[in-house]
Formats: sequence, structure tokens, C-alpha cells
Amino acid sequence: MSPEEKQPSSQEESHAPAPEQPAAPVKKTIEPAPAPAISQPATPGTLILQWLTYLFWGLTILALSVLIFLVLFNLINGSDPQSAPLYTLAAIVVLLPISIVCDFLYQKREPQKKVGASAAILAIHAVIFAVFGIGVLVSGLFAVIRLVTDVGTTSQDQSNIAWVISSLIVTVLYAAVFIRTINPKAATRWLPKVHAIAMGVIITIFAVLAFTGPFADSIRTKNDRLIRSELNSLTNSVEEYVVEENKLPASLGDLTLTSENLQRIVEEDLVTIKQDPETDEEYRYQLCAVYKEEFKNSSSYSTYEARGDRYNTYISSTQPHPAGEFCYKVKINKKFLDSADTSGYVEEY
Repeated sequence: MSPEEKQPSSQEESHAPAPEQPAAPVKKTIEPAPAPAISQPATPGTLILQWLTYLFWGLTILALSVLIFLVLFNLINGSDPQSAPLYTLAAIVVLLPISIVCDFLYQKREPQKKVGASAAILAIHAVIFAVFGIGVLVSGLFAVIRLVTDVGTTSQDQSNIAWVISSLIVTVLYAAVFIRTINPKAATRWLPKVHAIAMGVIITIFAVLAFTGPFADSIRTKNDRLIRSELNSLTNSVEEYVVEENKLPASLGDLTLTSENLQRIVEEDLVTIKQDPETDEEYRYQLCAVYKEEFKNSSSYSTYEARGDRYNTYISSTQPHPAGEFCYKVKINKKFLDSADTSGYVEEY
């Protein structure tokens, strides 16, 4: 083969593959880590909302604590709390909406990390709630000790039981508001809402119990309390009549009554008088009333069963009585009628 044949043509050379070039190294750029966010001090408006939220929740729980005890005491002991539950419930009805509104407005501004004045407000209220919760729990333990060790009446034992149950519930409420106050970062979004809903449910439950329990009892026994409070004044009016007429009145309508309460009692026949045979030394009569409920008084050693036929010159508003008709036996000592003090003497029962 000739040398010319060994030389490749220019066309063949143009189609020969080019040698591969090594890839250029990729440069990695390291971005700097973002600087940690710096917590900014809360605005005055946020601080005010924070303070009001904690304050009104604390007042709401304080009022609710009283309502819980009154309701449980009435349910367990059957006591007559008069109008106290109604006043407490009225306070809660005002405080709860204010607490919820302040909390709702504060949630929109509440920082996850509190610094400065915001941290100080949190610390003050958290300590207060913790101290109150621990104090209530300790008082409940004291009630347990009294219940186990003391020799008390049935009424006292029932009071201790009511206090133990109340203290446990109130301790949980203070623990809940304490957690809501510190508001851990992981629960920032849902904890305030759950706390507000739970408080609303608990208050609704005890409000219903208050209306069906002590509040209903208070309405039903309104005349009972009126009679007990005016019995002693009624006996004084009878004595004044005896001083002037030298005899017992045939009815309470014969008396001169200046008190509106006494006039109402007589006009509505809430109390009637029965004349008993007099003796050489005494006028004797009975004041009879029909009570809606039994009245117990643990501080008095006397009971209506133990009094028997004993006549007294004084009727105490704390004297126990059964439900239904009950008559108080009263005497007027003739030797005291001419004295300046026509009320006679007070005989303990």
C-alpha cells in the first residue's frame, strides 16, 4: 500500500470523537445560620390585657370557689344558705365574660417568650395562683384529719366532707389557671381556648346545681326565715298587750304592730297564737307556724324533740324546728309585768 493510502482523509478526521474533558469541580456555598430572634418588649396595651386576663381569671375562680362550697354544702348537709349562692353566681356571671373577652384579645398579642414587664406580670400572678391552690389543698387535708380524728356531730362531718370535695375541685382550678398563665410554648395556640371552654362548662354545671339546689331552697324557705327572725319581736308584742290588757290576745291581729315584717306575718297567717291555761304565776300560750323545711342548728345543744312541755320566755331565731307545723311554748311571768323591762328574762334552752 502506498503512503498516500495510509494517510486518513480530512473528512474522516473531522468525524473522529473529541477526547472527554474532566468536569469542573462544583463549589459549595455555605450560607450563614440565621440569627436568633430577639424578643421585643410588649407594648403597654399588651401588658394591660395580660394583667387584666390574669386578674379576672383569678377573681372568677375565687367566686367560683365560694359557689362550689355553698352548692356542695347544701347538697350534702341540706343547710339553708339563704341568698349567698345567688350573690356569688351574680358575680360569676359578670366576671366570666370579662375574663373570656380579655383572654381572647390577649391571645392575639401574647408573645411565646415573655421578657421584661410581661415576665414580671406572669411571675406575680403565677405565684399567687400557686399559693392559693396549695393553701386550698392544705385546708382540704385539714378537713380530712378532722373527719377522721374528731368526734363531731353528723352536721360537722357533712361540712368536712363538703369542704374536702370542694378543696379538691378548687385546687384543680387553680392548677389549670396556673398552667394557662405560664402558657408553655408547645401549648400556646390551644391552651387558652381549652381553658376558657373548660371554665365555662364547670361554671355552667355549678350554676345549674345552684339554681336547683340552694337557690331553690332559698326561695322555698323565704317565709321560714322571716318567721324565725321575728318570733322574739312577736313575743315582745304579746307581752306589751298583756301589760295593757291583763290578758292574752285572742289573735295576733289584736296586737299593735309597728314592724312591716310583723304585719306581714300576721296578715298572711304565717304565725298563729293558742292560749293555754294560765297559772297563778304565769300566762301561757303557744306561737304556731308551718315550716317548709326542717331547720337544724349544730351550735345549739337543745333540739325540738328534747324541749317537751317546757315553756320559755324567749324564742331564739336559731332554735331548731321540724318541717310542718311546730308550736313554741311561751310563758309570761306575772311578777315581771310591772317592771320597767317588760321583756321578762332570757331563759337559755
